[in-house]
Amino acid sequence: MWSLALKATERKVTRMKVTPVVLQLRTYVPFFEKRVAAAIDFDAVRDEALLPVPAAYVVPTHDDAGENQTQNTVRQEITDEFDVVVAIATSDARGQSRIDQLHDVRAMLWKALVGFEPVEDWLPIQYVGGGLLMMNRERILYRFTFSTTFTLGGGDTPETWHEQYLAGLPDLKGITVNVDVIDPIVDANLLEPGQKTGPDGRIEFTIREDFNG
Repeated sequence: MWSLALKATERKVTRMKVTPVVLQLRTYVPFFEKRVAAAIDFDAVRDEALLPVPAAYVVPTHDDAGENQTQNTVRQEITDEFDVVVAIATSDARGQSRIDQLHDVRAMLWKALVGFEPVEDWLPIQYVGGGLLMMNRERILYRFTFSTTFTLGGGDTPETWHEQYLAGLPDLKGITVNVDVIDPIVDANLLEPGQKTGPDGRIEFTIREDFNG
């Protein structure tokens, strides 16, 4: 039986693609000997079919959305977080013999992930923190949390309903501007009682601009 209960709260799985992170760890952290895989949640990591240790599992955890940054469109900053759950062997119930090893593993993860851009248009990955998940006499599971940020909306292709709606509108072929001059050619006969200047409701000029192509 595990001697330590999971402290992290249940969090929804994000749309973040973890494959680039998995490949990055397989390439730049030889400590795991390519034993790096993605997992949908913590239960998958805890399953009996765990890889031999040492190993790492990339687990999407949650995403936070910032407030809209514009007035007439939708533009939000989205921060995705993910855990790299590291599994290492231990030789005693307290895990004392592996504390220094976890310190070294953390440094390896920093070198492989901090500053790495997993997907185009996403900001470089940052380190958030870590904590012990589970431990028994055979292995330790320790999570290292990272985050990355991207902007929802404003890209080359529609990402929101508003952008999709605008993309479906017909092309603007031209504009017509009707000008009702306020002064000095206002028609006093068209003004309301007590009104001294325009607009008087009469269109003096019409401007038409056609867009070709």
